[in-house]
Amino acid sequence: MQQRLEIENLLGRYLGEQVSFTPILLEKFMELYEEIGFKKGSILVAEGEYHGYIYFILKGCARSYHKTAGREAINWFALEQEWVGSLYNFQGRVSKETIEFLEDSQCLRFNTEKLKQLQADEKEAAHFQIQLMEEYIVYLEQRIGVLAHREGMERYLHLLETKPEYLQRISVTHLASYLGLSRETLSRLRKKITA
Repeated sequence: MQQRLEIENLLGRYLGEQVSFTPILLEKFMELYEEIGFKKGSILVAEGEYHGYIYFILKGCARSYHKTAGREAINWFALEQEWVGSLYNFQGRVSKETIEFLEDSQCLRFNTEKLKQLQADEKEAAHFQIQLMEEYIVYLEQRIGVLAHREGMERYLHLLETKPEYLQRISVTHLASYLGLSRETLSRLRKKITA
């Protein structure tokens, strides 16, 4: 029953008032997923691999990163009620990122091929993907803007304002990478604020 409610909320979030979803569409979505758990440190997909699923986090936290010059550069974090997966994989290509769970996590796992087939068959389901991609594009535009046009302190203050929960759940090392800073620089910035 709880999973059905999660799917209803998910459809409502992405289809909203623009598209009404029928009980038939709800049942079709219910057939597409399974609940799955991951232990802290589990790698969902590694850079250069293909993985035919996307995930919706019910409980837990994940990160995406790629290696550059031998160092990890963090692309994003995902917490409860957020999606996890590689867009490259969704397109049938190998991933350009590694996705790792930072906490024990519970997720709904969706087979991307079955999801694509449903979207081809049902106009309302196609709208679901459009809304999901639009949300991701807006996130990327904001993230690029923050990294490209703000200094370190401004990036950190923006994080405090928009994602304060990250500070409670994500290590300083990972946060520094996400902000494009060294761990030492982030520690200095944090001390300035608390002083």
